[in-house]
Amino acid sequence: MAKSEADFIMEVTDRTRMDLQGGVLIENKGIMSLLEPEQVSTLNTAEFQSTRNFKHFNTNNLWINLKALRNAVNKGMDLDILVDTKQMHGGQTVIQLETAAGSAIKYFANTYGISVPRSRYLPAKTCADLLLIRSDIFSLNRGRLVLNPERAFGTIPVIKLGDHFKKDSLLVASSSFVMVI
Repeated sequence: MAKSEADFIMEVTDRTRMDLQGGVLIENKGIMSLLEPEQVSTLNTAEFQSTRNFKHFNTNNLWINLKALRNAVNKGMDLDILVDTKQMHGGQTVIQLETAAGSAIKYFANTYGISVPRSRYLPAKTCADLLLIRSDIFSLNRGRLVLNPERAFGTIPVIKLGDHFKKDSLLVASSSFVMVI
């Protein structure tokens, strides 16, 4: 980042069929921006979900030059609000509102998307993912989560928590605003 004098770098990694809910980088008129699934019309969903069209997705690992950030904030950043309607257990509908931090990329001049190996990406999309990350399976090594070398097995176990932890609990683990309708 220092060598390139970049203002904003987004780490992206290879996109698989399991990553279709992640945002992708697009360029329009020389401006890099983040496209999230909630911003895609139902007519274009298949094109958006194609791993041929979009080979990488946003890992949410962002590197931002603090001086450039101060300048962008002073000029004003109007980040898109993403709206996602979800069904809870019992059939209750909620609306989840969130803003993707990566969408700020469009407010910076010198931006890059850097493809990193999947080993740098550790998703926390489910309660089971969060349980793995918070367990002793991983340890922190220079700011990076790595498999704990003191564990007997060098693989990540599969954790299945049951139906109770699928939808309702995810909203609790999320940093989004949720409105019940």
